[in-house]
Amino acid sequence: MKPKHPKKLRITEKDFLLANRRAAREEDIDMTKKQKELISRIEAMEARYQEVKRVLGELENNLSILRDYMESGQWQKDFEADEAGLVPQDLPREVLSEDALYNLLAEADEMLASEKE
Repeated sequence: MKPKHPKKLRITEKDFLLANRRAAREEDIDMTKKQKELISRIEAMEARYQEVKRVLGELENNLSILRDYMESGQWQKDFEADEAGLVPQDLPREVLSEDALYNLLAEADEMLASEKE
């Protein structure tokens, strides 16, 4: 009886192409995972960007309104009305504090200036 020789492993072109396709699919899976992570990260940062942009727009608008209130002389009239006891004591009125509005506007100006640098 003849000794059995192990068969030589012959890779056909078809087997070679299949193996390459499998490897390519695995790379595609990795790339898809990386793309998903990329897309997820960009979406999260875009949402934050849009929120900050919205809030800054509101902030700038509110600061402008408060600045106009202070500079128009209306703040002084409201302050004097409060001093005369014409404003109910239970009404929140921190805005009428002699330094609060000025300090808030100055602080906001500093913050916005430092963000632009």
